[in-house]
Amino acid sequence: MEDDKDIFKKYTEQVAETELTEVEPPKGLRQRPQPSKASLRKKRKRRIIGLIALAVIALIVVVSVILGGKNTVSTDKDFKISASGSTATIVMFTGKAEIVNIPEKLEGCTVVAIGKGAFMNCKRITEVTIPVTVKLIGENAFENCIKLTKLTLPNNSIVISAGAFAGCTGLNNLSIPYSIKSVGYDAFAKTPWLDTQSKDFVVVGNNLLIKYKGSAASVTVPKTVTKIGDGAFSHNTKLTKVVIPNGVATISDSAFFGCTALKNVSIPNSVYVIGKWAFGKCTALTAINLPKSLTIMKSYAFYGCTGLKTITIPRGLIRIDDYSFENCTALKTAHIPNGVTNIGRFSFYGCTKLGNIVIPSTMTNIGYCSFSNCTGLLKAQLQAGVKLIDVSAFSGCVNLKTITVPKSVKGIGTDAFKNCKKLIISCPENSYAEKYANKFGLTYGLS
Repeated sequence: MEDDKDIFKKYTEQVAETELTEVEPPKGLRQRPQPSKASLRKKRKRRIIGLIALAVIALIVVVSVILGGKNTVSTDKDFKISASGSTATIVMFTGKAEIVNIPEKLEGCTVVAIGKGAFMNCKRITEVTIPVTVKLIGENAFENCIKLTKLTLPNNSIVISAGAFAGCTGLNNLSIPYSIKSVGYDAFAKTPWLDTQSKDFVVVGNNLLIKYKGSAASVTVPKTVTKIGDGAFSHNTKLTKVVIPNGVATISDSAFFGCTALKNVSIPNSVYVIGKWAFGKCTALTAINLPKSLTIMKSYAFYGCTGLKTITIPRGLIRIDDYSFENCTALKTAHIPNGVTNIGRFSFYGCTKLGNIVIPSTMTNIGYCSFSNCTGLLKAQLQAGVKLIDVSAFSGCVNLKTITVPKSVKGIGTDAFKNCKKLIISCPENSYAEKYANKFGLTYGLS
């Protein structure tokens, strides 16, 4: 006689063989009560609701990935470029990815630069990798990427411009390559990486000093340093004295800008470049010895040094660049040697205490407004060799009494001597200066 187990086994096999056909349970096996139609409808409704809920959740996940870029990696479509020949600069990042890998090539062009502000305020980015093809990271390129924690730089002579990673308040995973060429002013301002540097002198790469974090009034730059970087000491109002060691070759842009208490600077003969604004608005600086090694002094180098009284230009310097000594209102003497060929625009503009000036024979051009508004200037002597006195060069020199203009001068710009009411031009007979004076009704005497 079959027991209940055997009966149930035969019943289940019979059900499996018949998909939809109802099967009568064998005799002897108690039949379970069948659910009502209302109950089945409720179960079906619950299943439908569950499936809809799952579909909504899946849709939310997909949308969040697409729109939020969570845990995604950038693609070539995320970058906008400006092409020049076979090279390209990334000018904008349009993606939503967290992990950004800058490609070596885009649209068939080699990516060599990341443009100004290209990734500014991209607040989703957490990681950035920059390839070896990139030689320049532009100003403020990644500024305020507040979630950026990891940056991988290429091992090449890359230039990182001013403010490139400023305000990246999560950036602490960073290694600066030895081969780096320069780091701009405030490139890493307000980053944990810079804030947690324990030493007073932050030196990176090939002995590049990018920041002085100390508070001493008298400072000696470490002997290992070969370049003082952009803004390394800028706006340090406690600094009164700086000793720069032999071996430093470059004092970069804005290196000491706004150091209003700085009175004494020792620059060695190893320095051959002084950058833009390097000592701009160092208002307490009264004198400085420029080294004989100096060959390049860029614009605004001593702009607004209102305490500077005397300056001697070294023989190796070919050009006094634009605005170099503008508004140095205490400057009384400026010695310009043979060798200098050009005085740039506004170079001595507003130097109201400057009394006399001698322009050497190697000089060819006296630039636009170069001595304009030097109200204390009494005498200017231009030696044979000067060819051009540019527009407004001496305009507003209301106390200028005599200027010697040689026969070599072949051009004098408009308003070169405007409002120089006391001026007598000394010039050779039949010279360009004589013709100019006659044309504009200026007083002159033949030399």
